[in-house]
Amino acid sequence: MIRYVRLEDLDSFEIAEVKRLSEKNYKKIVRHKELKDAELLIDVKTHRTSGKRKKYSVHLKINSPNIILSVSQADWDLPRSLQKAFNNLHNSLVEKFKLGVRKVMKKKFFRA
Repeated sequence: MIRYVRLEDLDSFEIAEVKRLSEKNYKKIVRHKELKDAELLIDVKTHRTSGKRKKYSVHLKINSPNIILSVSQADWDLPRSLQKAFNNLHNSLVEKFKLGVRKVMKKKFFRA
């Protein structure tokens, strides 16, 4: 399940982009057996400056029975900041659960 926070600050194109990217990346996250019942909270905050550009701050929080994990990322481009935040979340999950890391067994030869 995905929950969104502060989407009212974004226009309709940006909301559609956030939903598209978050649904795509959420499917990748819940593939792991530890995160089957995970809830993802996406908080997109805009920092308005005096010019035309906006700075976006994306905060992701994943709630699961096994883990609670949060990451954040800020950038001037919304899709880039969202993708970087999901990459940070994936890296944190790999580190936490050792996902994708396989130990290679080495053959030991004993000399007599």
